Amino acid sequence: MVWLTIISYLTMVIVFRLMGKREVGGLSLFDVVIFMMMAELGVNLIEAPDLTFKDIYLPLVVLLLCQRFSAYLALKFPRPHRLFDGEATYIYKDGKFNLKAMRKERYSLTDFLQQLHEKEIKVLQDLDYALLESSGKLSAFKKDKQGSTGIVYDVILYGVLQKNILRQSGLTEADVHTFLRMEGYEGYQQIFYLSVSSEHQWFLKSFKDVLTFAD
Repeated sequence: MVWLTIISYLTMVIVFRLMGKREVGGLSLFDVVIFMMMAELGVNLIEAPDLTFKDIYLPLVVLLLCQRFSAYLALKFPRPHRLFDGEATYIYKDGKFNLKAMRKERYSLTDFLQQLHEKEIKVLQDLDYALLESSGKLSAFKKDKQGSTGIVYDVILYGVLQKNILRQSGLTEADVHTFLRMEGYEGYQQIFYLSVSSEHQWFLKSFKDVLTFAD
């Protein structure tokens, strides 16, 4: 069993090296399917030692050839290949969200904000544009001049007041209502996103700003 495990490991390493250097986050849907099938074959090699060389390695070779052929087609015919891999989609551009794309990709506003924070972008004021890559990663680009200061609190998401976050900001619901009335809004339902910094800098995006646009 130990030797079969070692052989299986070395086989998978060699095959993956032949498939090219790519990070896990950069894998296409086609690559993920190939890798899952190869992993299943690796398990069979360990758990079913009675399988013949042909039973194990012929499918591996076929999968490797499929992956290499797919990579070749992607270079020669990139447009049809997008049917398998997809393509990058703008999530935020020109100060507007692409809500249609977010719903299509099942990509929430919370996911978006979290990934912005991971890229050291605190608030939307500092964001020039962002797009969701076909790999599922978010590419975000800062503005040349950034105006945000202090800690930022996301107090309204999808028209819902985040009461816990609001308490952390040291403000009250009355403060939020006062700001919204100054901006011409009577309730939370019209607000897609609202943040406030520790320096009391407000930033608002209503559902009017959540427009779809060409990808």
